[in-house]
Amino acid sequence: MNKIVLVMIVILAGCSTAKVQPMSNASSVPVAATPVPAPVDPTLVSCEKGNDSRTLAIVITGKSCVLNYSKGGKTHAAYSSSSSKKRCEAKQFKMRRNLEKSGYQCK
Repeated sequence: MNKIVLVMIVILAGCSTAKVQPMSNASSVPVAATPVPAPVDPTLVSCEKGNDSRTLAIVITGKSCVLNYSKGGKTHAAYSSSSSKKRCEAKQFKMRRNLEKSGYQCK
């Protein structure tokens, strides 16, 4: 047991004495600007197939939620839950999967 403790102390001591050396030419290295993606609303799913578009939008109020489904310019509540938004999210995922199986491209 004492040998294990001694070995651990030696290992930890060896790790804690390592020094980090700064890069001497760090300021001369150009950094490419990366584009920032547009924010994505996880409660909205938009699906398209040709000229036909469908949307699945979750509206959250406290613990309750409503899943609105839009098609042909008309919107109706496809699902609602008074206990958890996760239920609306699960239903939205299932409906999205069904639309994708029917050839819709969803994002």
